[in-house]
Parts: sequence; structure tokens; C-alpha cells
Amino acid sequence: MVSREKISGEQIETMLDTCSSEARIQIAESKEVFIGDIMVLGIDFTIDVPYQSVLSINDILQIDDGKIQFQIIGVEPFVLKSLTHGKLKNGAGVYSPKLSINLPFLSEKGKEDINSAFSKNLDWIACSFVKTKEDVDEIRRMKQNYPECRTKIMAKIETVEAVQNLEEIISVSDGIMIARRDLAVAFPI
Repeated sequence: MVSREKISGEQIETMLDTCSSEARIQIAESKEVFIGDIMVLGIDFTIDVPYQSVLSINDILQIDDGKIQFQIIGVEPFVLKSLTHGKLKNGAGVYSPKLSINLPFLSEKGKEDINSAFSKNLDWIACSFVKTKEDVDEIRRMKQNYPECRTKIMAKIETVEAVQNLEEIISVSDGIMIARRDLAVAFPI
């Protein structure tokens, strides 16, 4: 392998940005929604993670990085009122702090990517959607399978939970990355 210094004369470090677990919408075909439109969750579209026991009236669902927002105005069934205009697309991400409770920290793809980064001895892994110190600890346990690995762990701060647990996350991470776009979705202006 050619050293990184020989490529440019400067130290160049490698970083893998992990895939994260994320709630996504499932809809048969794309649909344009307008401010004030009423939709029923489970009929007009659904979410691919359990939501019935965690969502409640007045919660806000932000879809596609907050481009589309719904307020829950009824439960049993979940009735949503659109607060924005936009296009619902199958597979778009859904954010609500309450939904993240039901999501595992690492997706299977994320685990594969991390193991690949460790086996290739990359310089950094940027861990998406870290919420607690235990999330970083989980990656450190995976790293133990690669005794020669020098890969450092950077926790990406992207959620309300991460901000609330920031000090303990910093204490176990080699670096921190503030993900402004995701934080902008998590925290209203």
C-alpha cells in the first residue's frame, strides 16, 4: 500500500461515516401534501418502526430532514395534520425524538461497515446518531476483534439525546463531530 504522505506530501487521514438506524416511511407511491392536509398513519402511509406506544397528540413528525412536518391531532387511529407543503416519498426518513427509542444504535449495514473499517485500519470511524456513551462502548468492543487496529472513534452529535449526554459521550470518544443539519431537525429554531 502506498503511504498517504507519498500521495500529496501531506498527512491525509481516512474516515468512514457509518450508516445509522433510521425510521422511514412506507408509501405505495409519492404523494404531494399541502398545509392543512389530513392523513391517517397506517392508511395513507406507515412508519417502519413501532410507533403506537410512543407517539401522542401534538407530537411533531419530521419527514425527509424536516422538509415535511406533521402534527399528530388524534390517536386510534393516528390522525396527522400537515404543517408544510412537500412531497412524501417512499423510504424518506422520519424523525421524532420519541421514535428513536425503538431504533437500535447500529444497523446491520453499519456493523458491516465498522468491521470493514477496522479490518482496513482506517484512521477514523464517524459514528452516526450516537446517543449515549454505551453506543461508543459498543463500537470499542467491536474493535477488540482487531488487535492491531489503530482506528479512532468520532461520535457524531445529531440528536437531542446526544446533546443531553454530551459530556459522557466526549469522555469515551476520540473526537466529536457536530452534525448541524441533523441537529437543526432535532431542535426547532
